[in-house]
Amino acid sequence: MQNDFDDAPVQLHFDVSHPPPHLQADDRPSQDITLTAALSGPAAVENQAERFHHQSRKTRNLDDMASIFDRRDTLSALKLLGRRNEITLTGSNYVDEHDDQSLVWQVQSHYLDLRICVGCGLGLGAMLPNVGIHHALEFRLDLHQRHRRFSAKYAKLGFDPTNCMMYIGRSSSGEDAWLAWPPSECLGKDGEDIGRTSGVEETMMSQEHARIAVMFLSDSLRRIGYRDVTVSTQYPDVTDDDDYRYATNAT
Repeated sequence: MQNDFDDAPVQLHFDVSHPPPHLQADDRPSQDITLTAALSGPAAVENQAERFHHQSRKTRNLDDMASIFDRRDTLSALKLLGRRNEITLTGSNYVDEHDDQSLVWQVQSHYLDLRICVGCGLGLGAMLPNVGIHHALEFRLDLHQRHRRFSAKYAKLGFDPTNCMMYIGRSSSGEDAWLAWPPSECLGKDGEDIGRTSGVEETMMSQEHARIAVMFLSDSLRRIGYRDVTVSTQYPDVTDDDDYRYATNAT
């Protein structure tokens, strides 16, 4: 403390043993910490960091942090700052799985070059928007590429795509659509998750299988009043080329 007396600076020392009551604290730091901090700031920081990293690490769940926040427990929160804690997300009620039904993924921009949506059951739900009416929806149906191979080698489909994939067209946003005929045990939320056999398996359907699929789609479009597709025979002989060719104009 410096005091100007008769224009001459006089050094007056402050007695730290007599602080006023409102400056006293039961959990005050030791005098060594105070002395080190006063004489060497960088050394004090280094000593504190070394002490922190030499502490044993304690694992705490994210839910514990949320409980402290909800209770407004300031004292517990301050104590955590001086200890080495690792926050784990395992088993937390605040973490959702990536495939949770309540999640809707939406990003403005991304660098993904492949996105695959697989339905959890029967139907075309994976390629239809989740709205009641969508006037801008457009889909270019193409049933003439039976020999096209499904080549997403590292895609996790939940079933083996061997001889059960059929290309059916492309959406207005340029997304390819495939019709899959997986085993029944792979369908539904509780379906068995079966991986691909090799990643280079033959995914093309047999000719008879593909023709059955084309007739099914053609007749479905006819039933909903789609006028560009006609069906003359609902169940043609798919092993006979002429009988199948004359059954629908979608072939």
